[in-house]
Amino acid sequence: MTAINNAISSTARYCIVAITKHGAVQAAELARQMPEAAICSADKFATAFADLPNPLRTYSGALRDEIGPLFVSFDQLIFFVSLGAVVRLIAPHLKSKDEVALELMKFVASLTGYGKSGSGTGYGSTKIGKTPEEQADGLLELFVKCRTVVNRSE
Repeated sequence: MTAINNAISSTARYCIVAITKHGAVQAAELARQMPEAAICSADKFATAFADLPNPLRTYSGALRDEIGPLFVSFDQLIFFVSLGAVVRLIAPHLKSKDEVALELMKFVASLTGYGKSGSGTGYGSTKIGKTPEEQADGLLELFVKCRTVVNRSE
């Protein structure tokens, strides 16, 4: 069982999660801009957050053991963790793999502008089509790709 510092307020809506030293540095930078956000990090990186007013939840075991309680306690989780690891961590707590694939699709589409006509926004924007039907087809194609990634991550 993991040791948890339960300094987190039930009113906090956001939790910033970091599992590496580099991630903790980045999470601390974001936490300075979001003092209302809680932080969840491994015990060994707790010093990265020592000067912050944010509530801090630390753990000594595996992050996967913390995900369930984090899902219950927060509306939004902000991960400084690789995308593949996030998919594997949250998948057991979602209703279905399709729900995981849908969340991944939304993330990719918002980051890249995938499915929008014109130049789009974000990194490596992809033009899909000009008509609503072409845009919908593009998003469905992206969903299938995301579902394939989620099914591979077992």
